[in-house]
Amino acid sequence: MLHSRPRRRAPETSPVGAHRSRTRAGVVRSLLVGVVTGAVVLTGVGPAGAAPAPPNPTDEEIGHARSAQDAAAAEVGRIAALVAQAESELERYAVQAEAAGAAYLAAEEALALAQAEAARTAAQLQAAAVAVDAATARIAGFSRDSYMSGNTLSTAAVLLDAEGPAELIQRAAMLDYVSANHLDVLGQLEVARVQQANADSAARAARDRTAEAEAVAAAAKATADGQLAAQRAAYDQVAAQKAAYDQQLQAAQIELLRLQGARDAFQAWQQQKAAEEAAAAEAARRAEAE
Repeated sequence: MLHSRPRRRAPETSPVGAHRSRTRAGVVRSLLVGVVTGAVVLTGVGPAGAAPAPPNPTDEEIGHARSAQDAAAAEVGRIAALVAQAESELERYAVQAEAAGAAYLAAEEALALAQAEAARTAAQLQAAAVAVDAATARIAGFSRDSYMSGNTLSTAAVLLDAEGPAELIQRAAMLDYVSANHLDVLGQLEVARVQQANADSAARAARDRTAEAEAVAAAAKATADGQLAAQRAAYDQVAAQKAAYDQQLQAAQIELLRLQGARDAFQAWQQQKAAEEAAAAEAARRAEAE
């Protein structure tokens, strides 16, 4: 009994131990358990100042989160390959559409030139036909006037003074000679008209062939544009899917980090709690020893 009283007064006669106990308890009460990707800030000793136990995710929860992350990562990898393939196809169709567009523009330009040439030859043919018709009319008028009146040529006037069929034959021969020169001109005009008609026919045939080529180019361009639009839509679709899976992967990673951080925090709390209990036991042992 004589030794029990000093042992009860030991805390009062040991200011260093009392100060340590009060300091540690105050530090523990002033700190919170932090969980930031598994990092924990815990300090202080003594069961009275220990922080409350943090949540401890189960192995099943962590395993499920890890499986979700792995599945999301695999899906992101799969969809990324599809995006790369779609992007490659999109570039290929874009090149084809560009080439088809250039071919269509060239065909349009060729058609415009062919149409202009056909219009020019048609106008020239029309002018040649008008010239031939005008020359024919002039020759017919000249022959008629010369036949009805002999005042235009002195030789004709002399011949016309004669009476009878012989004089008429001579007069006719003279008119044939005069009109022959005009007929030569008419023949030249007719040849020119035939040549112009041939040129016009060739121009129209070229125009028709160019129009067919332009139509083919237009159809090819429409097909290429349609393929490009469809491939662009497919690319947009897989790109949107990849964006969604990226978000899922990010969410799964965050969840796994959260659970793993909580587990790390709990383990750190356990270690800290064990240290606190060991320190308390050691303090009690020392107190008893004193």
